[in-house]
Amino acid sequence: MTAAIASSVFAGASAGVLLAALSRGDVRPRRSLRDHGRLARPGAACVAFAATLLTVGGVEAARHDRVALAFTCVAVALLLAFASWLLLVEPDDDDYPADTPDEPEWWPAFERDFEAWSRRARVPSGHRS
Repeated sequence: MTAAIASSVFAGASAGVLLAALSRGDVRPRRSLRDHGRLARPGAACVAFAATLLTVGGVEAARHDRVALAFTCVAVALLLAFASWLLLVEPDDDDYPADTPDEPEWWPAFERDFEAWSRRARVPSGHRS
């Protein structure tokens, strides 16, 4: 039982890595995954396949409650696949020109003034001490 759940952890995490490496469209893999994609894709696929086989074997070897164990393993794998994918992708921001400023020119002065204002001690208008 423990082996089935443990191997589903590896299956889910490696499936998330594989899905992130294959992401296209509005999201793309993070730079580290893009740089090592040739190794990450086949490696993650092999680990996901082997871990899935181990999970199926662990569920089959269970003596009781195979259905509950199978659902638990699937839930663990899906949750970790989604979490891994979410951590390994980023929005594709290539649409914006590189010379577009990130903030307006008045913003740094506003932040300094706001920081100074927020540090001052203030007394509510209706109460005097």
